[in-house]
Amino acid sequence: TFENAPSLWLESFPIPAVDTHKYRRGHVGVFSGGPSATGAARLSALAAARSGAGAVTVLSPANAVQVNAAHLTSIMLKKADSIADVQEF
Repeated sequence: TFENAPSLWLESFPIPAVDTHKYRRGHVGVFSGGPSATGAARLSALAAARSGAGAVTVLSPANAVQVNAAHLTSIMLKKADSIADVQEF
């Protein structure tokens, strides 16, 4: 049988101290598709933020940044049209 309960994994997710800087909780990068393919990236970014990541950035093609911005208010956005853009992240 399979068992899953918070008592089995809760200690793996320590509660951060009040003065903990967000980047000590990790920084997640999520790649987005073009303007008509942003949904999965947005859902992934929100899940990362909700699960405790300190910062989340969606990297997307320039023509999809505004689409993502219209839906994401607490997630950072970065244009990523080239490998150089991704390497700067």
